[in-house]
Amino acid sequence: MATNNLRRYIWLIDVVYSAGRNGISFEDIARKWEHSSLFEDDEYNKRTFHRHREEILEIFDLEIKCNRSTANYYFDENDDISNPSISRTWLLESLSV
Repeated sequence: MATNNLRRYIWLIDVVYSAGRNGISFEDIARKWEHSSLFEDDEYNKRTFHRHREEILEIFDLEIKCNRSTANYYFDENDDISNPSISRTWLLESLSV
């Protein structure tokens, strides 16, 4: 796995997790991308976003869900990411630093 992809996954996890229970729209994610340190004149399109969601699920076993009524993306409050005793959270925090 390329380091740059890992950084993008960590960035997306952080953005969605920081949005909280109400979630975040794809449009807001794309806007945040343009202001991130990872932005290099490359648009964050839906195809890339969904590919990243699939990779995050496969690698970290974290599912970015979609609320169909609001079209916002979120982590379930019962997901492992919200439990600080899970070692995966430690790993994500360590990698994000």
